[in-house]
Amino acid sequence: MIVTAVIVATIGFTSPEKLLSKEGVYYYIPVYEYADSDKDGIGDLRGIIENLDSLNDVNPNTNTDLGINGIVLSPIYHTKGKSKNEPLNYFEIDPDYGNMVDLEELISESNKRGMKLILEMELNHTSIDHEWFKQAVSTKDNSFRNYYNLRDLDFKQSEEPRLVNEDSLWHRTEDLQYFSYNGSVLADLNYENKELRSDIEDVAAFYLEKGVNGFKLNNINNIYTYYEEPDEDARLEKNLVWWQSFKLACKEVDPEVYLIGDIDDRAAVIAPFYKELNTIMNVFIGDRAIPYMIKTQKDMSADNGMFAKQLRNIISSYKTYSKSPIDGLYLSTEQNRIMTKVQNNSLKAKLAASIMMTLPGNPFIYYGDELGINDENLQHPDSTIFNHYTDLIRMWQLHPALKVGSMIETSDQNVSVVSYIRYDSKTKENLLIIHNLSDKTQETFIRELKSYDEKNILYSVSNQDSIDKNLSKVVIHEYSSMIIRLN
Repeated sequence: MIVTAVIVATIGFTSPEKLLSKEGVYYYIPVYEYADSDKDGIGDLRGIIENLDSLNDVNPNTNTDLGINGIVLSPIYHTKGKSKNEPLNYFEIDPDYGNMVDLEELISESNKRGMKLILEMELNHTSIDHEWFKQAVSTKDNSFRNYYNLRDLDFKQSEEPRLVNEDSLWHRTEDLQYFSYNGSVLADLNYENKELRSDIEDVAAFYLEKGVNGFKLNNINNIYTYYEEPDEDARLEKNLVWWQSFKLACKEVDPEVYLIGDIDDRAAVIAPFYKELNTIMNVFIGDRAIPYMIKTQKDMSADNGMFAKQLRNIISSYKTYSKSPIDGLYLSTEQNRIMTKVQNNSLKAKLAASIMMTLPGNPFIYYGDELGINDENLQHPDSTIFNHYTDLIRMWQLHPALKVGSMIETSDQNVSVVSYIRYDSKTKENLLIIHNLSDKTQETFIRELKSYDEKNILYSVSNQDSIDKNLSKVVIHEYSSMIIRLN
């Protein structure tokens, strides 16, 4: 028998002097639903400020805060539309959320607590009510005319072969057509235009000068879409050239800027973007691997170790383009929360968190995951989910092997168990991670355990997990996870 690890608040809390580090646990806040300070039914920046201590109070004598290192805000610039996804003005704070004074206070108060503040941005398109678009369609000699892909109503494809003639992606004003990959209320920006590029770089500089620490950039592989550049290699090169320019512009203001990208595609498509960005969100982990393993109660294939091997290979492909890529780990998105993915089962939700928090990379916790909130915005009554997250976060903060270490697969052969070793070459820390994916107690034999026994167990979800050091055997209970020190 082993006593479940209790992680006290005196270890691993975030301190302000660590603000420069990009490695950390981040918390994604959809501003419109997080905290409503003025009771108008819409979340706002003031509501976030009032709740910062619940995210990190920088007090070693408390254990009521999550202890995170950074906040990622959904877009806060002026937008329209039910989902707030139609940019109207990048330089203004959406009035539903507050004003620039509120943002400046939020930046200051977050940084005081040792938390970076990251802004999510959608730079691929604007609303057709954006002033740029209004100017672009007003007259042919307007300076904004080429900020968008526009053509006359009597356009013939032979006149402009650069854009694929896909009629469903062309939308009409009174006397023009405009290109939009995402519907008629939006208009795609034309990054062939140098003035537009300069304006977008000015947007980034504007917020960095306010003190923002970085950006989460959506759909980074679609600055140039297939319809604008059908050749895959040429399209990749154009996208990378733009993001290099964007990165350099950001670094002129803040050399330590943290740039996060979002691509819904396979690893081979994601990898090259690590040349220009620090982190790319890993859709393989968040949308596929973890939900699949928990649903099927087994590793990625009949050959155990497949998940760990696949992930190691993915990270290895990233290192072709960057010396120090930081994988982006997540469980939930706005449309698909982990609690819904696991059928509102709190044990499975905790298991998903345990897997995410012990993989290489930065965990990004979506607001409500720590509370058991599902897609219907209903909270699971199991109050221990929050404690589970705080324990895992403090464990992550404390151990270099979890925070910055590499990963290798182990020798175990039980397909209902996922295990891997996290190791940090600098501190020589080696940790064995074991997860039981099933609803039944499992036994697994792992050669790497050697003569280690229960004194080496740093953390266990169940208080009944055990090690038989003579047989290198672990008995791990349903949906439990273990962290075992190997040195």
